[in-house]
Amino acid sequence: SNYYDVIVIDVGPSLREDSTITAIDNSSKVLIVGTSNIPTLRNILVCKDTFENIGVNTGNLRMVLNKIQKSHNLNMQSLSEIIPYPVIGKIPEDPIVDNLVNEGKLPFIDARKSAFSEAIVQTVNAIIPVYPKKKQGFLARIFGRLLRKGA
Repeated sequence: SNYYDVIVIDVGPSLREDSTITAIDNSSKVLIVGTSNIPTLRNILVCKDTFENIGVNTGNLRMVLNKIQKSHNLNMQSLSEIIPYPVIGKIPEDPIVDNLVNEGKLPFIDARKSAFSEAIVQTVNAIIPVYPKKKQGFLARIFGRLLRKGA
């Protein structure tokens, strides 16, 4: 933490390694990334129980839901009641992403206007504000400057 603002550790689905628990316990923010299907939600609840049993601080845990389907049978209100951690990101399932990945392209760069890319930006900004807000039009910038000078 003295050298880096963000360190990403992909620990996978297993909590069997002592190093995994140590990394989670010593982190200031932990993101659990998972889909909104029933087996994953069940595993998140098992994970919560495991953390509580071994004394891991769960106050720094946040949830990012990945591959949210438009026709999903669980609505977001239901999910927020099931998931024991605050949900800070909802990444939609997007066929454009699969196509770009299969072509060896980066979806975030090659489909910047997609719902996937916009959700990634929103999620990253919820973790640590990095990306600027959307650009304002010419008149909005001019009026904004005039209003700030007058204040």
